[in-house]
Amino acid sequence: MYDTIVVPVDGSPEARTAAEQARDLAADIGSSVHLFYVIPATGYLFGVDAVVDVDKASSRVAELATDVFGDSSVDVQTTVRRGDQETLTLAFLEEVDADLVVLGRKETPKVRDYLFWSTPAQIVRESEISVLLAYPDADGGDR
Repeated sequence: MYDTIVVPVDGSPEARTAAEQARDLAADIGSSVHLFYVIPATGYLFGVDAVVDVDKASSRVAELATDVFGDSSVDVQTTVRRGDQETLTLAFLEEVDADLVVLGRKETPKVRDYLFWSTPAQIVRESEISVLLAYPDADGGDR
């Protein structure tokens, strides 16, 4: 049913919750998981600075993969790209032929999320695959 699961991550607790729920689902049904991080494009990073930025992000995503998936049998891969989050995430879903995208859900959206389309909202609207919103428990744990 879901062979390939993609989890867009950004270092937030919500993204970690999404990764944990994707791990549990993948372990139950035998899926692989891709943790996908997008460094927002800026006009001021060039050359060595841009490479260092990607290296730092890659290290953080690898650390998350180890923390969340370390003891599981789930096949997890990490990918880091630089650019527009929505565009690159939607393209990555197609690139890896994803069947499911798992998004971390903030308990209280910010006002700007209502005024401007947030990345998760755009992915929900524009994705052609199933989307799972991962909610944390009221006590801060996973549901």
